Amino acid sequence: PLLATLLLVPTFGAFEYFRSWRYYQRTEDSFASFAAWRLTGYYNTSHNNGAMALECRDQLPLPYYAVNFVWRFPLVWNSPFSYQKLTGVNPEQDQFDMLDRFGTPEFNNEGGLFLPILDFGMVGAMVFWFGYGWIAGRLYRGFLLGSAAGLICYPVVYLSLLEVPRILYCSSTHVFP
Repeated sequence: PLLATLLLVPTFGAFEYFRSWRYYQRTEDSFASFAAWRLTGYYNTSHNNGAMALECRDQLPLPYYAVNFVWRFPLVWNSPFSYQKLTGVNPEQDQFDMLDRFGTPEFNNEGGLFLPILDFGMVGAMVFWFGYGWIAGRLYRGFLLGSAAGLICYPVVYLSLLEVPRILYCSSTHVFP
């Protein structure tokens, strides 16, 4: 983990070099400062967007973000059981509209720490995070003991904890398969 932390900025920078450096190279002083700016920008933007969502958006009628993989499942996405058809709310469009009005749609990370509040309210989000921490602890113990569930699931849960400031990774379509 210590080595990974030291390699984070250079590895991220290598990817950003090919992804976006050509658009910013004339306005930035150095590539190193650009890479650090972009990396911290993802997390700062997420926190700001999450706090803005709590201020500008209402609690959702049904959990959306905590079970996002369900609503994005191919048989559900465009069916009569889609989130929008069941609730009359389109959380993704609401997020885009909020960013279009008060922020920048290009910087659209939602801030995983705050999303359970939109789903469950403040008390429900505290229960969600307590439960998630309990599950992470159980899986960590299983990982140390070499259980199949611990060895298979704990690395994904660990990664999702690292990404919580940016996205709610554990309930995304990236994890479900």
